[in-house]
Amino acid sequence: PYIILYYIMLWLCLIGLLCFLQCLNWVCAGCARLTQVARLRGMTTMDPVDKLTGWDLSITSQQSLSIRLLTVLTITFVMLCPPCQIFSDLQRLFNFKKLPADVVERRWMEGMVFLDHSMACAMEQIRCNRFFAFEHPSRASSWRQPSVVRVMQQPNVQCIVFDQCMTGLVTKLHKSRVRKRTRIMTNAPCLIEALRGKMCSRDHAHQALTGSEGGVCRSAWAQI
Repeated sequence: PYIILYYIMLWLCLIGLLCFLQCLNWVCAGCARLTQVARLRGMTTMDPVDKLTGWDLSITSQQSLSIRLLTVLTITFVMLCPPCQIFSDLQRLFNFKKLPADVVERRWMEGMVFLDHSMACAMEQIRCNRFFAFEHPSRASSWRQPSVVRVMQQPNVQCIVFDQCMTGLVTKLHKSRVRKRTRIMTNAPCLIEALRGKMCSRDHAHQALTGSEGGVCRSAWAQI
């Protein structure tokens, strides 16, 4: 029932293809739920390309290697989830004001490295006539960055916004619904159709992604 897993897995099952799940940096791949679910369904996957699995995508040579793997291994589907914190509204409104300017600039540059690499992976998938999906919060400033806009303008690439409370996202202990409005950009039309119309029905309450529950930060629990 986590986030968009059901809908992504439904699409993958429908097309009957192998899948490779790529996540960038530890923030999004700490639990690698999509990889776990895919393997439980008997699909062939690689370990996430992530700091926790020995990758450092801030190094140019490792970026090149990860893109080469997409081609050499004929990866059918890649899930791109680079760190989003630096692009969030809350960071801009509150946390940036408390940090020295050089720290904010360094974190921004790091975030852009991972974001631009994700888009390079997406462009490689498009070039090879294969599939990708990129996920970030719907209001993140990442959606306005040139590399993302370039991918967005490619043929057959679409974006869809949905509320994760309508795809089963609940908190760990109390099972309270969490809205977490999210945008996905993909060239997989069946994924778009699976998520179409999944906006909050406004007939239930939401738990904010602040604090902890069941020994886990709610924001971390809500990650893919």
